[in-house]
Amino acid sequence: MNLRLAEIELAHWRQAGKQVRLWWRDDDAREPTPALDRLLAIAHKHEAPLTLAVVPDLKPQRVAERILSLPHVVIAQHGADHVNRSPPGRDLSEMAPDETIDVISARMAQGAARLRGLPNLIDLYVPPFNNFDDRLTAALRLNGISAISAWGGQAAREGDLKRVDAHFETLRWGGGARFKGAWKLTTQFAKHLRQRRRAGAWDEPIGFLTHHLDHDEASWAFLDGFLRRTAKDPVFSLIDIRDVLELAPPSARKPAEAPH
Repeated sequence: MNLRLAEIELAHWRQAGKQVRLWWRDDDAREPTPALDRLLAIAHKHEAPLTLAVVPDLKPQRVAERILSLPHVVIAQHGADHVNRSPPGRDLSEMAPDETIDVISARMAQGAARLRGLPNLIDLYVPPFNNFDDRLTAALRLNGISAISAWGGQAAREGDLKRVDAHFETLRWGGGARFKGAWKLTTQFAKHLRQRRRAGAWDEPIGFLTHHLDHDEASWAFLDGFLRRTAKDPVFSLIDIRDVLELAPPSARKPAEAPH
């Protein structure tokens, strides 16, 4: 993999004796597919911790069977059905504009029930389309979910809710999903390295996002090369999301009482 655009920034990190903390999230798993098997094979090959965001509407149990021998792969809830309920012209969202917190919370709970008991399930919610608002965060609290992962924000704690996002991904979406290109990806990666260095936020994790169902061959090649590079270069630390969020298992959830 060519990371020459980021080498100047990485040199600063080495000079400071710091490691780049990376974590990996892949979205939209619903059932076993050849693409999912290819993704898991790459994760296993590089012993890379992976957070698999699973939509709980088809065969999540069969997805879980695929990771029984992969302790570094964990499952997070990815909405309930990944259906866009926004009207035309609005940002895609699983939540319709007029839906109440109770409706959103009930749908979330139905999805959680389908995942309950799966191996390597963690207490993390990934909103479909990376889109959420105050209604969803209220629904998370009603369901006793303690962490959320979306797009582009800094790791933070908002009251009792923890957040850690993804920041760069392999694909571009306009005109159909396709590989974004190494030049664009390394430019984005260097930007995040520079932002954290200048802010002194060395420990702020950088999230790498993939969508295995939409990968073309160039995307697969980039992913394999990126993980190979991070595995052999000590300036990188590919971290488990559980270590970032210090997550309790979902069985420890204590749902809040619904408002009256």
